[in-house]
Amino acid sequence: MDYLFGIFAHKQKGLLVVFLFYTLTHIFFLHLPPKGNHVWRQCHTSTVARNFAEESMNILKPRIDNRGKSSGVTGMQFPSFEYTVALISKAFGGYHEGFNRLVAFLYFGLGIWYFYALLLFFFKNNTVAFCGTWAFTFSPILYYHSITALPDVVALSTSIAGLYYFLVWNESKRHYLLLLSLFFTTLAGMTKLQYLAIGFPIAVVVVSSFIQKKYTAVDYLLLLLFALFVIGLSFAWYDYALYLIDVSGLKDFGISFKPAKSFMKALDILSKNVYTHFTEQLISIPNLIPFFMAMYWVVKGKLANKEIGWMFGIWALGLFAYHIIELHQMEEHMYYMFPYLPALFIVAAKGYELLLEKSKRLLVLLILISLPIVAFAGTFHNFVNENKSLPKDFYNPEQRQALDDLIPDDALCIVGPDYSWTIYHYFTHTKGSTFRWPHEFHERWLKKKIRKNSTYLIWDKRNPMPEFAKPYLAKRLDYQGTDLEIYLLKK
Repeated sequence: MDYLFGIFAHKQKGLLVVFLFYTLTHIFFLHLPPKGNHVWRQCHTSTVARNFAEESMNILKPRIDNRGKSSGVTGMQFPSFEYTVALISKAFGGYHEGFNRLVAFLYFGLGIWYFYALLLFFFKNNTVAFCGTWAFTFSPILYYHSITALPDVVALSTSIAGLYYFLVWNESKRHYLLLLSLFFTTLAGMTKLQYLAIGFPIAVVVVSSFIQKKYTAVDYLLLLLFALFVIGLSFAWYDYALYLIDVSGLKDFGISFKPAKSFMKALDILSKNVYTHFTEQLISIPNLIPFFMAMYWVVKGKLANKEIGWMFGIWALGLFAYHIIELHQMEEHMYYMFPYLPALFIVAAKGYELLLEKSKRLLVLLILISLPIVAFAGTFHNFVNENKSLPKDFYNPEQRQALDDLIPDDALCIVGPDYSWTIYHYFTHTKGSTFRWPHEFHERWLKKKIRKNSTYLIWDKRNPMPEFAKPYLAKRLDYQGTDLEIYLLKK
């Protein structure tokens, strides 16, 4: 045990252990196509990345596949994740869907690095920083999403970096650190607006430093420019995104607040968030021991640093307000809770510090060992099981290649039924139009799409083909699919 804690107490060795286990528990899944929870969101992200690589690298014009005859350009969050995938695709000779998981893996690795640095800033103890970072890395929700095509991975990691650099600048006044904080915080806010929540602890630090008269006139000017750039650029991007959505009429990406639809529904969602999402997915059950130990320590009035108390109190209130504003999304979309994770695991790290102070090293070690096991057991099925609601063809490489060979690259295709507007286009590597549910596929809609040059229909044959559609089918193509049929449409 002394040997292990000796490693934990060494910064380079401790980080090496975290990254080694992070890599070993993910490397065998990096080649997988989108699958598991939120496969629709993975396909949205992957589609935009592939279209950057194959159509245009103009970062101001992200494109989707469900576009009809249009260019597919529409508004969305700043495509930092998607553009990184496209850059790697260009560098290595073409798009490969494994690049999506690789990019997520690398961005989250950046987040691990900066979270360790952030904990070291707060606790000045390598062992505590190791324990907190290990716990953060093997949060079940992060263990799964750290290799999925999700822009929140970028926003989370860069927000941690932004907060770290600001706190270090506030102590050292080395202005290049504020510039780094500006870059990372702006990137986080543009990628996902809710990650500007790190502005709450930053605001407390600024107010505290103002009261203590720590700033010079130059510092005040820099802080003003910092706030203007971060907030201005983030909101300017989303204003531009709304403009693109309005001009294109393509609304695959929703940019709006979504509170609960009723008071009773709000209570139901909050109950689920507390008793299931928080304990099992965000913090992980073994981590509840150090987390609640730290909370008990605070309640007992042991926190002497008032600035830290105000920092986390205001941060918590800001995050709670965000939670209520987006409560409808919190029912199923747990990645909307990523902004909470830095604060939660800083508190958990305090719990580890308290346990170590009480010489509970065996308990700490048992918790640390259990975390990757719990994370792996709870999410492993997402990597190995097929999404039964999707056609089996999507997870058969030979059938996907046959689809790609049959349909010309410039053909407009109708695909469906596809509840997501994007999954079927992504896996069939097509562009055109889709319908979400069978009842939305009717004769007038079909005729309209054919008039607008749709030439192929990719049909999920688990749904019966409507009789009205059969006169519009020129022929069925020779494709030996499991769940899909391909038809050439009559002009």
